[in-house]
Parts: sequence; structure tokens; C-alpha cells
Amino acid sequence: MKSRTIKILAIFIALAMIVSPVSAAITPTPVEAHGSLPPRNDLVPTGSTSSDKYTDEEPTSLEQYVVNKDGTLGYIVLFEGDSLVKASGGVKGSAIYSIESQNYLASLADKRNSILAQAEKTLGRAIEVHYIYDVILNGVSVDLTPEEAEALRGVPGIKKVLKDTIHTL
Repeated sequence: MKSRTIKILAIFIALAMIVSPVSAAITPTPVEAHGSLPPRNDLVPTGSTSSDKYTDEEPTSLEQYVVNKDGTLGYIVLFEGDSLVKASGGVKGSAIYSIESQNYLASLADKRNSILAQAEKTLGRAIEVHYIYDVILNGVSVDLTPEEAEALRGVPGIKKVLKDTIHTL
């Protein structure tokens, strides 16, 4: 009887050693866009948050435009409405990860998608967004021809369309 009890105990211990690592390896399910979002490590505000300092002026001798192989230029499209930092009065540190901040970013995403859909109708083609700027600025980075950039300036919800420049020191 004692030998049988020891065998059963040994089997349970062996099963526990096998099941424990397997259950720990289960991957978490992805988070929904409007649910609780995972923390973003790229959300550290620095410097000025005003998009009014950006202008449509020609570049200085130290600036260069970003020109693509297909002849399009890189543009920054700024939307009406405040960025996260401006709307919250200067979010700092971990406050960026708060529920309120994440909800505001989700509302900016909804507005951005709506404006971009209208912009695609205006241009008659899909717009590929390279970068989204929603913490410090409220805008996106896209490739456009100069004519398309001019057409986007009249789309409701678009505040400014600026050529993307490279600044060298």
C-alpha cells in the first residue's frame, strides 16, 4: 500500500512539473482598440506642443525636402483639434498611460480615420499613412504630389499640409 501511494504521489508531482510551464506559455489575447490599451513607451512629450509654429514657407539652405522615387514628397498633414498633450494641459510621465489619455487618443483616431476617408475621396486614391502623430501634434505623415497636397488643404478637418523637411546642423 505504501509503495502504491508513493507511485501516485510521484505521478502527480511529475504532472505538476509538466503542466506548470505549459500553462505559463499561454499567450495573452490582443487588446481591442477601444478597450484597455497596452502602455506605449513612445509617449514622452518634449518641447513645444503648438502646431502653430509650423509654416508652409520654403526651406532654408539647411533644409531639404524628402522626395520619393515615384516623385511624391513626404508631407505632414495636421488636423484640427488638439493633440493629447495640448488637450490635457501638458500630460507628464505615466499620466499618458491613464484611461482618460488612452480614451482621448482613441477619439483622435476615430476623427483621423474619418478625415482620411474624406481625403481619399478627394484624391480618388488610398492614402498610406507612414506615421501617426497624436501625442505632441495631431497629424500624420503621408506621401503626396504637390497637387494632391494643395487639394487636401480644402478638406474639412485638415488644418495644415506641410512638406516634410530634413534639417541639418
